[in-house]
Amino acid sequence: MARPPTPPPVRLRESGKRARAEAKFAAWKSALTSIHATLDHGLSNGLIESVNTKIRVITRMAFGFHDPAALIALAMLALGGLRPALPGR
Repeated sequence: MARPPTPPPVRLRESGKRARAEAKFAAWKSALTSIHATLDHGLSNGLIESVNTKIRVITRMAFGFHDPAALIALAMLALGGLRPALPGR
């Protein structure tokens, strides 16, 4: 996959705007290698972020629990992939 050429820096008249534009371009340019690696290999942290969000929701639900082990058990049940047979089903 061919990589696109990097755009030239933005030329602005005012020194403050120019400095901000150069800082943004430098930050963008330093992240360019990571962006290309993500696009080349199809990697994303979306799955990790969704698990973090689900754990936060479970933590909010577990504020009334007396024991932290109940929170851990609820998270493992919801996210661990274990599907025990429920009584009567």
